[in-house]
Amino acid sequence: MKISAPLPSSGKVRQYQGVAGAAANIPRHSEWMAKTKDGGPRGVLITRIDDCLKLYGDPKADGWDRLSLLGELYFCTNSYLKRAPGAPPKPRESSVNDLFLTVVDQLCRAFNCTVNFLPQMLEECWGRVLTEHGHAVDTQIVPVGAMPTVAKYLDRAAAECYRISFRSGLAYVRALPNFYSWVLANSSAVGWTDGRGKKAPQMMFPGYAGFALSMDRRMYMAHHRGSFNQDNFFHSSYLSGDAVLCTGTILIENGVVKAIANDSGHYQPTLEHLVNVIRTLQMHGANISKLEVYAAPYSWRDNTGAVQKQWGSFWATDVLTTRGSGGALYQRMQANQNNIKSRGGSPQSPVVTLPTRQLPPPPPPRF
Repeated sequence: MKISAPLPSSGKVRQYQGVAGAAANIPRHSEWMAKTKDGGPRGVLITRIDDCLKLYGDPKADGWDRLSLLGELYFCTNSYLKRAPGAPPKPRESSVNDLFLTVVDQLCRAFNCTVNFLPQMLEECWGRVLTEHGHAVDTQIVPVGAMPTVAKYLDRAAAECYRISFRSGLAYVRALPNFYSWVLANSSAVGWTDGRGKKAPQMMFPGYAGFALSMDRRMYMAHHRGSFNQDNFFHSSYLSGDAVLCTGTILIENGVVKAIANDSGHYQPTLEHLVNVIRTLQMHGANISKLEVYAAPYSWRDNTGAVQKQWGSFWATDVLTTRGSGGALYQRMQANQNNIKSRGGSPQSPVVTLPTRQLPPPPPPRF
């Protein structure tokens, strides 16, 4: 029996429809390994897919855990298929493509929606939309519907200049103005500028630079410019105010990502949104064993569910242990839906008909 869920704005339904080419179920780990054994070295990305399928088949995993793993499989298979556009297909890629279609179908089932409605569901559950504060800052002084002048908004082609590329776990950026030359990334060379001068409070930690992670796990880093009357470069600039997986600041030294923080006033992501960044770095083969994670005040909770008013300091591996499963996905979804409602939206609540979860425990302190 199909259950229809009305859309708040139109009264239409987002009823599930099967995805063409999708298998009925996610393959078992053993089936997957047999299908993909002849594709050469597995590499970090395909190994991450292997691990997710093994966890997905664990009988101890509940509905939210499996939904979290479906999301990870979606991002990993999507990234795998986009690695080398225009290159001749390899034998393993057809299996990855089949898995991608099946994952999309399973996500549509979970959200009871069609494929064209799935991006909005992904934004609500994994992403973070621009806050009321960020929207107000960007749209001041301009007529309703006009492009912002206070904030500089990039199109996708312009944003590509600031994309971070990963090779063997190291971060590279374009050696502008030579668009086709790449160098090891150093966040201290990017920095920021505050229009209030030297007496202004620090916009970011010393050596850090701003970053944004798009909904397709593309990471960008650029020089931020704030407190000017116009042409500021904020976290909203990279993707023209669209939804993100996370924004904040990042510390990179000679290509090694050493620390991340969720200090973004425009998006105000939670600690759970930093899981998206850790998973992305893990997907690219970065060493996260010594990656430091900082959660801004009011963006994380203790084990009683109380919002914390001070900075949180953690190791990335501990964050994944406590925040990388279904319970944290539920909390992230709830936080983002509240964010959408604060801007005047009315998202379907809940978007996923699965059992409620208790708040996950916080990661242990670093020290």
